Amino acid sequence: MQVLILGCGYVGTAFGKRRLSQGDNVQGTCRSEATADRLSDQGISPLIFDGIASTQLCEAARRSDLILASIPPTDDGDASFKPGIARRADVMDGLFVYDGDLW
Repeated sequence: MQVLILGCGYVGTAFGKRRLSQGDNVQGTCRSEATADRLSDQGISPLIFDGIASTQLCEAARRSDLILASIPPTDDGDASFKPGIARRADVMDGLFVYDGDLW
């Protein structure tokens, strides 16, 4: 299974490690190179995400069987539902899990 985690903080990383132990391919977003290195060391393929849905991130979303959104919303709204990512969640056959506190 191809898994994408939007927000590899504590919960996202723990979820990713669990999915890796089940044999899944896991990609996860983070905000810094240091965190990207930490994720890579744990087997999670990192994607730097600054709140703008890059082509690479949108492609990862299109390929995913499961997406976990674990990014806290800001005053500008929820980054998980930026154009590109939200469209993928609307049409995917798999599962979209939302871990935010605002819809």
